[in-house]
Amino acid sequence: MSLADLHVHSKYSGYPSDMLLKATGARESYTEVDFIYRSAKSRGMDFVTITDHNSLDGSLDLVRRYPQETFTGVELTVRFPEDGCCVHILCFDVTPSQFSVLNSLRPDIYAFRHYIRTNRIAYSVAHATFGVNGKLSLGVLEKLILLFDVFEGVNGSRNVVYNQIWTRVLTQLTPRDIDRIYKIHAIEPMSHDPWIKGLTGGSDDHAGLYIGKTFTRSDTDSRQGFLEALRCKKTISSGRSNHFSAMTYILGKIGSESCLASAEGIPGLWGRVSRMIFQQDRRLGWMDRFKLMTMRWSRKTGQRLIAGFITNVRNKKDSLMTDSPDELVEFYYDQLSDLSDKFLKSMVEDLQKAWSQNRFGDLFKSMSHVWTQLFLSAPFLGTWKLLNTNRRLVRELRQSFGYVLGAKEKKVLWFSDTIADLNGVSSTLRKIAEFSRQEAYQISMVVCEPEYQQTHNNVRNMIFLDSIGSFSSSLYPAYRMYFPSFLKAIKRIESEYPDEIVISTPGPVGLLGLLAARLCGIKATAIYHTDFSEQMKYVSSDSSVVNLFEYYLRWFYSCADEVRVPSREYLEILKDRGYSLPASGVFQRGIDRTLFYDDPAGARRFRERYGIEGAMLVYAGRVSEDKNISFLGNIYREVCKAHPETTLVVAGDGPGLETWRRSLSDLPRVIFLGGLQREQLREVYSAADMMVFPSVTDTFGMAVLEAQSCGLPCLVSDRGGPQSIVQDRITGYVLPSHNGRIWTQRISEILLRLKMDPGALAALRRQAVRMVQDRFDWNRALQDLIGDGHEHGIRKKCSSRLGTQDPEYSRE
Repeated sequence: MSLADLHVHSKYSGYPSDMLLKATGARESYTEVDFIYRSAKSRGMDFVTITDHNSLDGSLDLVRRYPQETFTGVELTVRFPEDGCCVHILCFDVTPSQFSVLNSLRPDIYAFRHYIRTNRIAYSVAHATFGVNGKLSLGVLEKLILLFDVFEGVNGSRNVVYNQIWTRVLTQLTPRDIDRIYKIHAIEPMSHDPWIKGLTGGSDDHAGLYIGKTFTRSDTDSRQGFLEALRCKKTISSGRSNHFSAMTYILGKIGSESCLASAEGIPGLWGRVSRMIFQQDRRLGWMDRFKLMTMRWSRKTGQRLIAGFITNVRNKKDSLMTDSPDELVEFYYDQLSDLSDKFLKSMVEDLQKAWSQNRFGDLFKSMSHVWTQLFLSAPFLGTWKLLNTNRRLVRELRQSFGYVLGAKEKKVLWFSDTIADLNGVSSTLRKIAEFSRQEAYQISMVVCEPEYQQTHNNVRNMIFLDSIGSFSSSLYPAYRMYFPSFLKAIKRIESEYPDEIVISTPGPVGLLGLLAARLCGIKATAIYHTDFSEQMKYVSSDSSVVNLFEYYLRWFYSCADEVRVPSREYLEILKDRGYSLPASGVFQRGIDRTLFYDDPAGARRFRERYGIEGAMLVYAGRVSEDKNISFLGNIYREVCKAHPETTLVVAGDGPGLETWRRSLSDLPRVIFLGGLQREQLREVYSAADMMVFPSVTDTFGMAVLEAQSCGLPCLVSDRGGPQSIVQDRITGYVLPSHNGRIWTQRISEILLRLKMDPGALAALRRQAVRMVQDRFDWNRALQDLIGDGHEHGIRKKCSSRLGTQDPEYSRE
């Protein structure tokens, strides 16, 4: 057996195709030929080659120095003449005269292929799913499958998902697949068995860090035997794929080497920092040493923090310069994450101070730290997006060859700023997480709540982001917003390689989800759970704050690929407010029927516990003015005049609890239970005669659904989402919002009927339970949200070559 890294760049490479390197003015690589040879041999490579872009000089130099264990190589940019799409093709063991011919044929890939086949030149199509000049399409990939038989299966500079999907497509091709795409493109295949492909692996190293970490394996031992195995499709690919933090380090290192090689280089502060960081094997020049000293003693906190970051990384260089470059990369990333966290924490503290002191003008001053965050994060975000270029194309490729993911196979990250609260959104998300675990959906909740993490840290499908600080408002002190560590968060998210992203809240965690979807090139579905704009009108008298908040929400939801709302009524409400929605639909809900059902024994216990003998009304939910609680208090006061034996039970907590308690203190039959766990609510619902829920700001009303599931008739407003749950006069009543006379009259009529006939509401109770059973099912809801109509998931293909599924292909 023999190994070789078949994709390595040296200082002989020209200028790069990578847009980030182009922006720096750097060359593609500054790695010395001797260093490449020594690194490859020290990492177990039997043979060594160099594949510079459109240049044979590096590999000729290598062969001259080490003739026994090397062969020539080159990476050529070849063009499809019909549409100008460029691809990179690696060619090996070519002579200078053959290279001259190949170089002349690069404008026409068909003539290029003919020369390779006629002269039996060893080759491999490099990183086929990565577009070189922005013109890559599914049709181009299908043409490549017909034109060539050897492809790079693992490219060490590309995303692991791309490598895996491409490898799977290539290794499980069938004659039927070839016939299908031949009928489309009418291109003669490379060989008589074009469904069998050879695979190569190469690090695609540009900075001297990962040489030999990705490689090609052959069963032969000699150099000629290795090259012949390459020609005969008898090689396989192995080794590491890339991730964005390593890619950023590589680009930074190349940029710093560019600074040494010329008077130009990366301009400004980032250029100075990169020189100090990446030139670890060189002593800093006197100008850099002086600048570092002035930064260390600067009065500006930011300057001191950056100087400390540079010093920490440089001081660790000796212990970390090992044969494991990832160790150095990870240390660099962790240090930069800590630096980023300090700036972000300062911003959150300024934000909290400005808000608590009602100095709203200072809110914009506190946002100055955002520019520092952008400075620190931009290289990482840029490389993350670069590594995920053509993600949608790869999905098309997967579907074209029959590997369609059903709802249960998709890796979905679900972002929320709230998971621990007792509100409807949090309870819904907790139920989805629980249901996903039980039913094997690949859904993970991404949250940032340290207290909840302490008790749920080992839950399989919960991803907890590190928090660097929190923010609470005097307008709503019961709610605390947490800010995740930004760079640590994006590293955690990137490692998951999600297929789709769902976002439940527009806070810091929700923004992170939106950014991740954009960087990954995947679908982002935002759910409009809560009408924050209406709530803000109740808690803030400052119209400018309300308008600013509404503007932000319109922007946030317009950035999603799809917006789901809890009811069709809210689609019209948002359109009337000027929301420019992309694709939209209703977010279906489910209900846990094992938790919420009519419980007569529990009802008796509850009534006995609180001494309730007559009629009982219940309100469940957050106790705040945006829920219309003052309106409900006035209704109950009027009802008590005619029916003084009626009890009102309030199950919930919130900023308006104490005020409401005082306003109703003269009424003896009001029971405030405070916040309850969902499990405790069943007894309350079962004991009540009806629920009164006059909120006009709820987009759905999870408490209403729970009550209906327990057979409790509900009275709701004709504004907002709860009216979509209650069927008027069938499972409850939908009443005009803010018309206290009608609410009082309806409740009094019902109470009078109950006095005459305790079973008067039996029909409404039965219909409520039946309606919930028929309409609300979590499995249907998730299939509708993330499914694609293929409930059976991936089509299991078996090629004549492999015969079985690839066990290493765990992601798909």
